[in-house]
Order: sequence, then structure tokens, then C-alpha cells
Amino acid sequence: MPEPRSWPLVVASVQDVTPDMRRIRLTSPTLEAFDYLPGQDMALGILVDARGMVRRRYTIRRFDHDRRLLDLDIVMHGDGPGIRWARAAHPGVAIEAIGPRGKISLAADAGWHLFAGDATAVPGSFAMMEALPGRVRARAYLEVEGPDERQLEIVSEPNKTVSWRYASDRYEQPPGGLVAAVSAPEVSSVGGHAYLAGEVALVSGLKAALLARGWGADQISAKAYWNRGRPNAGHCFVPQRLDRWRDQMNSCARPDSLRETNAGSQRFPETGSRLGARLLRDDGTYWQILSPEMAAVFGSVGGIGSIQRSTPRWLQADKVESAVKYVRSLE
Repeated sequence: MPEPRSWPLVVASVQDVTPDMRRIRLTSPTLEAFDYLPGQDMALGILVDARGMVRRRYTIRRFDHDRRLLDLDIVMHGDGPGIRWARAAHPGVAIEAIGPRGKISLAADAGWHLFAGDATAVPGSFAMMEALPGRVRARAYLEVEGPDERQLEIVSEPNKTVSWRYASDRYEQPPGGLVAAVSAPEVSSVGGHAYLAGEVALVSGLKAALLARGWGADQISAKAYWNRGRPNAGHCFVPQRLDRWRDQMNSCARPDSLRETNAGSQRFPETGSRLGARLLRDDGTYWQILSPEMAAVFGSVGGIGSIQRSTPRWLQADKVESAVKYVRSLE
């Protein structure tokens, strides 16, 4: 897969594809070197007043290499930093992004492809469906708020079908929702690969339904984008100064039982630069202390990057040793 890197981008245009789906088109001369796989995403660095920035990831809907245009489709629900940025976005606004990110893309050996999920799954599903050769069959079951949220960009292709379901009970539709749809007899596991995306409970239910129908775990690529009742949980601010880490760290996650391993021995494969130190926790997660040069590669501006319970925790400091000392002070 293409290696992620930092990209300085500018908003070229903003279009409301549906009432709740906003397409933000980004551009930059540097995109001449951009490459990605359909299904991957970009992590936007969104400034949050004087406290720093947060990262929000959005699936790449389309990329026009010749025109250096990158489309991100954003579901406009909630009131988080990403949504506030998307509401205010207009041509000329600068944004820094890291990408391409993500490991889910089209399974090359699949005979046919199944896509299912809520509105947040629509951009990635359509991007991957459009990338398939015309002879390859694909079927999507997508749940949106109502009929005015349907997008009709795929329906003209005979081997690709999209069936819409609605989150609101106000509209007449087949019973059972998405789980019933993917459990139907015509959704055969033979030769298929499924791509599931959306809210945590929905993705879990869809995956369980497919496994119960005889799909193998290796035939399913699942990604939960959000958790109902927990808006963007696990994403913390990136403070600008080391002496402001403590309050931000304590509000997100508290490291415990840390032990240092491989300090100074790891190197980034592309540049050979020193990564810094790794601090392991007893629960199997770890904190990664980034050296300044690696912070530039990962796009961090100094401080804490995205912090999630089950993934690496990236830190950056002017000196790796000072970061190690700081983290140990929290034990």
C-alpha cells in the first residue's frame, strides 16, 4: 500500500451532494505525487483554538490525478471539530492532511463484492465500486436518513446495484434493516468479499449475520467509524508545548505499568530516521515517543497525537529523553 505522508492542501470547492453529505474538494501541486487505493482515507489536522489540533479521518471519495483534485465526502451530523470545520470550509482555506491511511481496500481475488453500512460507509463503498472492472459484480446495502440522502452515481452500471435503507421509521421499506438484507438467500458467500463500515453496533451486527450465514472471517473487512453516544472518543488535542501535556494527558488516558523497550533502536523504514523510544503497557498497548524528525513525517505539531485504547499512542518532544521522563512521571 502507498506510504502515508503529510500533504499541504487547500479547499478548491464545497458541494452539498445531499442535505447531509458535503463534498469538500482539496487541491495542491504536491498531489502530483499522490497515490492511494480505493477505500483509504486522509487524516485532516484541524486546529481547535489555542489548544492545538485534532485529527479526523475521512474516506477518499475520488481523486483526479491530472487536475490534482482530491474529494472527501463528509457526513454532516453531530457538532465535533471535524463537522465544524466542514461547515465553515470554503475555497482558499488551507488544511494539512496525512495519508493515504487505512488497510481496507478491494480484495483482488474476490469473484464479487458486498458493501454494507450506514451513511459514513457511502463514500468508501462508492469509491471501491467505481474502481471495479465493469464485468465484476458488486452489491451495496446502505442505510441513510431518508430518500433525499440517496446518491445515484452508481446505478447506471448493470453489474453494480445499490439498495437503500432508511434510519427513520417514517419511510416504507423492507423489514429488518441492513442485517436482514445481508442475511437474504441471494447474498451468497461463494466467491464473495464483504466490506462493512459505520457505527460500532451496526458493523458488529452485520458481521455476526454474515458469519452465521457461512461467510469466513477472511471474507469480511469491517471498520467501525463511530460509536453512538461517544462522539470521536479517544481523539485528544495536540498541545503545542511540552509543559501543557499533563492536563491533556490526564483528560484522555493515564499510562500505567510502563516499561521501556527498544529505546533509540527503531528506525523508520523509508528514511532510516530514529523513531525514538517505545514504552509498553501491561495491557499490550504502548506509547511511542517520536523524535522531532519523525514527528514531521507523521504530521504531529508537537505533543499528543491520536490516542486510542487499542492502538499505538504517538508522542513527540524536542528530546526523546524528556518525553520518557514525563510519561514515567504519570505512573
